Amino acid sequence: LLALDPKGKSLHLYQQQGQSESWTPVADLSLMNLKKPEGLSAREDKTGVQLLVNDNDGERLYQGELSWTPQPVAIAAPLPSVMPLSQSQPVGRQGDAADDPAIWVNPQNPALSRVLGTNKKQGLLTYDLSGKQLQELPVGRLNNVDVRPGFMLGKHKVDLAVASNRDRNSLSLFSIDRSSGVVREAGEIPTPLAEIYGVCLFKPASG
Repeated sequence: LLALDPKGKSLHLYQQQGQSESWTPVADLSLMNLKKPEGLSAREDKTGVQLLVNDNDGERLYQGELSWTPQPVAIAAPLPSVMPLSQSQPVGRQGDAADDPAIWVNPQNPALSRVLGTNKKQGLLTYDLSGKQLQELPVGRLNNVDVRPGFMLGKHKVDLAVASNRDRNSLSLFSIDRSSGVVREAGEIPTPLAEIYGVCLFKPASG
């Protein structure tokens, strides 16, 4: 790193330490022969670092060379890119609408699993694994959704989806048919929250 100090008429050299954000001073070079050093351009070549300094007094440019070779910093290996295999259809609302998917796994046939996603301006949407929209439940401005399998709803075991509803600061409940994957409204739970936002579900060890 090269830093020009116009007031002190000097050039400061710094070397990064490993992959950290720590920088160590290497040298300070005087530019006292310049009256108003302000602009700095630098490029590295085989012999060192070529400099171009602008002296704002008379708009003069001065060339220089530093016989300094910065120590290369080890670069972490790039993270692998994961490309999508499919993409859902666009939601029918403009702006920041599609949000927060949850995946329901069909216990009998995983290929018939569903992706549940919230339309933050309308309700809950369901998709197949190819991204085709299958259902639209316009229950209000939902924000987050999560899935809890094996929930006893009355006398029936269902897979449950719960979403935070910003229209009424409540929790919207949905049942998921374990064989067909069809999602149905299953009620609403009020909350004391003034502005509901995120939600997630868990299953206790007791079941």
